[in-house]
Amino acid sequence: MLKRALLINDLSGYGKCSLTTALPILSAFGVECVTVPTAVLSSHTGIDRFVYTDLSERFAETLDHYRRMSLKFELVYTGFFSSRTQTDHAANYLNHLRFWGAKILVDPVMGDNGKIYATYSRKLCDGIRALVRGADIITPNLTETAILLGEPYVAQPDRREIEARLRKLAALGPGTVVITGVIAGETTTNYIYTRSNGIVTAVETEYIQSPYCGTGDLFASVLAGGVLAGAGIENAVRKAAEFVRDAIVYSLEAGASERDGLRFEPLLRELIV
Repeated sequence: MLKRALLINDLSGYGKCSLTTALPILSAFGVECVTVPTAVLSSHTGIDRFVYTDLSERFAETLDHYRRMSLKFELVYTGFFSSRTQTDHAANYLNHLRFWGAKILVDPVMGDNGKIYATYSRKLCDGIRALVRGADIITPNLTETAILLGEPYVAQPDRREIEARLRKLAALGPGTVVITGVIAGETTTNYIYTRSNGIVTAVETEYIQSPYCGTGDLFASVLAGGVLAGAGIENAVRKAAEFVRDAIVYSLEAGASERDGLRFEPLLRELIV
């Protein structure tokens, strides 16, 4: 039987991120996807003067419809939200799905390079923090780590600082924390901490400087697919990191523009299980 995932994220029409990344990635893994768009954007936010439509008014009705349908999911994967109202309704619905056995993966999309995204407020960030408390897996970057903990952003933390922040994030409630995209020299490292065993694992890949938006979405989507395919968390993180690296290399060699986003489509065959 097909496994089914619920994807709660925005739909950006151009630029390949959020749902337009998650849908093909998880489909390649053989996963049936059900979506709840939180917003519709004409393009990713790295392009000026994008058109933004907040879907908060219909968000709760969509979740209620799925609840009435008694839909069951093996995994829920959340990303970008438009409002605190959305995160509050999502938290309630995720508690319901968790009772029926769904794993919860929260990509706490809030910012990058030390800055909170322009469409986000502190109140909305608090709503994301509430979702993190009930998650099985979270995938913050360094900026989102700082926001979740209420601590200063550190662009190049050392191993001791990373381990301290992993444990603080786990203390918020999630079972597994993956701090993503820590760059040092020629290496990109994703750090994993699992609360049940207290072990920190570092998964390293070659650092490829990238002009492209959407690498975090690509990473979290492949990680979600790997988890549903039954891979252990370290193997799923490694697969995700290597796929992102390969997509960057392919896009650069193909001459894809920054506006176009990552050309990951020709690589999807690598994910088919």
